[in-house]
Amino acid sequence: MNVNKSEKMNKKIAKISLVIVFILLCTMSIVAIFFGNFLDIKNYENREMAQKPQFSFENYQSYPKDFEAYLNDNVPFRNALISLNSSVDYFLFHKSTNDEVVVAKDNWLFYNHLDSYNISDMDIYQGKNLYDNESLEKIATKCMENKKYLESLGKKFYIVIGPSTQYVY
Repeated sequence: MNVNKSEKMNKKIAKISLVIVFILLCTMSIVAIFFGNFLDIKNYENREMAQKPQFSFENYQSYPKDFEAYLNDNVPFRNALISLNSSVDYFLFHKSTNDEVVVAKDNWLFYNHLDSYNISDMDIYQGKNLYDNESLEKIATKCMENKKYLESLGKKFYIVIGPSTQYVY
């Protein structure tokens, strides 16, 4: 009997929450109409925002997709909602909204990019992708060949190993 009452109460709370969210969304649109000049609409992304498409008979098939892209880029409170989503992911779930950022111990953030060889920056930092002896010998042989060739031309040969980005930061 208590389970049934609990289910009814949960359904009622869910319905009320849905109504409240709907009212908030409608209110946000009205606020955006009247106070649109005060909203943060700056583009913080490294891409062009979608422009409002003009409907014509030539583009009637792509118009819904183009308009959706425009609407997604120009929704009221977009920057605030993106910031809120990032904060919720970071502070509640201890994860980043960016797949290339890892939240580690003591809430440190680490860049974890995969290069063209599918080697991640974290693997490099942790020393998980070390050369085997055969590869090291091939590299050493090639360096010695280059050194001899350059010395025959009267040039000096230097090996300079630059630091990885993750070591610099």
